[in-house]
Amino acid sequence: MHAQPQLKKKDCLKKKCEIHYLSAVNVPGAWLHWSTTQCRSRGSIARERGRLTGEPNFSVKALPIPLIPVGWETPLITAVPPDTLHGRNRGGDKIMRGLIEAAGAHTGTPLAPRLAELVRSTGVHFSIWPGTLHGQPQVNFTPLTGRYWRLILKRLGPAIKASDGVFHDADKLYFGALVEDFGYIMDFAGKCDKTDAEKLASETNKWMNDFLALGRKGYKGFNANDITPYLHWIHVHMPYSVSLFGGLDNLNGELL
Repeated sequence: MHAQPQLKKKDCLKKKCEIHYLSAVNVPGAWLHWSTTQCRSRGSIARERGRLTGEPNFSVKALPIPLIPVGWETPLITAVPPDTLHGRNRGGDKIMRGLIEAAGAHTGTPLAPRLAELVRSTGVHFSIWPGTLHGQPQVNFTPLTGRYWRLILKRLGPAIKASDGVFHDADKLYFGALVEDFGYIMDFAGKCDKTDAEKLASETNKWMNDFLALGRKGYKGFNANDITPYLHWIHVHMPYSVSLFGGLDNLNGELL
């Protein structure tokens, strides 16, 4: 196993590190060396929007930067540490926006009232309303805490699969599975052992392929340029974090 570079104080937000890949499919149990040295920072990640899918079927053997910006439009001062709590919340937000877009397009109602009703059936208070961002129209929805995201990710997937008229019948199983699998991945990453890093890498790569497959079907919100810094961390970096620390629930303050 390759040693991690020692960081000096001045390098804490802009570290130089060799990039390695944890094989998820092709070479089980092996770390593969990527023969380049890259200089990464929060700004460089933001500039790579749409190109954060990583090497297909591999996870990076390098820790992410210490703080991740919440979204492309938010200032870096709002950046938060990469842990399962924020990963679940921020990833859930992005998935929900894609679901609203897909349900709204199917029913011809951008605020997707039938999806909102489905979300409320999971036991959380939830509404969708019109808003603007930088002068452009967008939909807003009820901010959700980690506790509520746990409920949604556990219950919404089966509800979508059993629903009628919320999504195209041909694709509702895919949407339901995407939600269910994301919930499973975040729960597993929180409680697994260091030895489970390979399994987690396989799961995160499969999930990202499923996410992008919906984009190839023509659904907005599921394309490469929709991969936010947090989805990038979950897909590419989280398995290596598990290989170092074990279950990542120990690193967040959700239960404090």
